[in-house]
Amino acid sequence: MVIDHPRLRGAFACLMGLSLLVGCSSGEKPIKLHRVAGSLTVAGKPAANIIVHFEPAKGRPSTGITDDKGNFEMRYEKDRAGVLPGEHKVWIEYRPTSPAEEMAIREGKSPLTPEVQAALQKYDSAKTTSLSQTVNEDKKDLKLDLQ
Repeated sequence: MVIDHPRLRGAFACLMGLSLLVGCSSGEKPIKLHRVAGSLTVAGKPAANIIVHFEPAKGRPSTGITDDKGNFEMRYEKDRAGVLPGEHKVWIEYRPTSPAEEMAIREGKSPLTPEVQAALQKYDSAKTTSLSQTVNEDKKDLKLDLQ
């Protein structure tokens, strides 16, 4: 194919370069993940609407959110369940269920029990949490009971 027009030659060269970048694989291995699911309780009672974070020393963290029974499944990406293998700091945060609830919390009128509030203060950061989990295989019935 012969392209005589200078503008078309430049555009064609750009398209060819872009197609090489997009079409070539980087040769990276797929990321190995382990499935982690379980339940979160505070003082023995299920804790709903708690975001559970598994944060590795290196790599992307995974998150899960508890349902009304305290059950959660960790997600690495929106469409991909699991966590990276290795040691993880585990920390939590509360997810308000409505804008009104979020406003009440900001005004100091939390709907949460004192036990849940204490757990959230104790385990609310990867830097300060004392919780950790080593994940070297799938864990389908992990129990996290916070005091």
